[in-house]
Formats: sequence, C-alpha cells, structure tokens
Amino acid sequence: MGGGSRIKQYERRFFEGEQIREEREDEIFHIVKTFRDYEVREAEGGGYEQLKSGEFVGTFSEAKVEGNRIIFELSHGVNLEVSEKGIREILTSEKAELCGLIASDGTICKYRGKYGGHEVSLRSIDH
Repeated sequence: MGGGSRIKQYERRFFEGEQIREEREDEIFHIVKTFRDYEVREAEGGGYEQLKSGEFVGTFSEAKVEGNRIIFELSHGVNLEVSEKGIREILTSEKAELCGLIASDGTICKYRGKYGGHEVSLRSIDH
C-alpha cells in the first residue's frame, strides 16, 4: 500500500542526488541535536536541516524534539525517527491507532471486479 512511493521519497531525501550548499564563514547555525553520524540544526529560513557525516541530506519544515530522538513528518502517516540507533520510519500515533483497531477488531477486504476497491470495517463486541 504506497510503499514504493514512500521508499522513493526516502531515497530522494537521504541517499540520492547531491545538493550543494555554500556556507559563509559568518553563518552561525544552531545545532538542535547530534546523534552519531547525524546532526540536526535549525535552517536559516526556518525549519530544520539534517546532515549525515557533515553532508546535507534534507530539510524539514517541522521537527518534534524529544530527549533521545527527533521526529520528522514524512507523509501518509509515516514519520522519520533519528536517534543514537540511526534512522527508521515509524507510524504516526493516529495511523498506529488505526492499524491497531483494524488488527484487533476489524477487517480489510479487497473487491475484485471492474472498479476494484477496498472496504475497511471495525467490529467490537466490547462496547
């Protein structure tokens, strides 16, 4: 379900292409957090920049800074977590809750036919 576009977005932001950014000596950056190879700092025009081993890898408009990690919003209910363990994709709390409801009390059915489609239903005996 949309995994290919998420992978492409991830690759585009972190491991493909080259973005050149000139740094002036008088430019001062506020470093938000540093984790092993990763550094997150406030961007000049707002938002946050992420660097890996000193190389620019992406800009994010918002970040949630927690004690031992930073969370960036990607898309489609997926976030990017940066911590001492590295980087990984995690679900937003809303998407995780929906997935939990479907797994415990629901079903997803795929329709076959001319138009296809999916039906998601939630049923619970416990009110």
